[in-house]
Amino acid sequence: MSIRLFDPEGIKSTEYRNKYPELLDIDEFTSLNSKELILVWWFSNPTSPLFNIEGDRKRMAEALDRAKYSTSAIKRKELLNMAFSENMALAIERMKKFLPDYRSRAKQLMQDMFKQYETIANASLEDYTDKDGNPDRKKYVDTTSKIIEILPDLLIKLESGFGITDEEVEGTGAMGYQRDFFRNQ
Repeated sequence: MSIRLFDPEGIKSTEYRNKYPELLDIDEFTSLNSKELILVWWFSNPTSPLFNIEGDRKRMAEALDRAKYSTSAIKRKELLNMAFSENMALAIERMKKFLPDYRSRAKQLMQDMFKQYETIANASLEDYTDKDGNPDRKKYVDTTSKIIEILPDLLIKLESGFGITDEEVEGTGAMGYQRDFFRNQ
């Protein structure tokens, strides 16, 4: 299975930030419009299929095409020569820092927590006893009340998906990013 973080494929540029609201909270991305952010994703996200392309110019040319980023000939030449605005340069560096492994593990932990809460909430009053083995209503109510309190935030985090899109890569079993990149950081 391959992991893609904040994958823009199949999403209109106008809907990109709505699909991944977490991106709205990252300072380095706030000054970019959606098309610029998608270009940055194609060029520098470790899970982008272009990430392994040798040579920045070649990778940027492909990123411009994949992002459907239309601009003036002068601006295109600047981008191909890695002459970025300060905002875009900061966004590129920030985009490189996403850690697919940790995000995948965090997502799995949240899913496991949800299952544990479900098991606890489905327990009956008889499963909550005091030291003498008598039903402990207070413990039952306190526990289930705490779950009710925590559940909405947990659900929001689960629904956000940590920016992860899983996609099958037939016969490879490979992750959709370069582990070597992270080892060398």
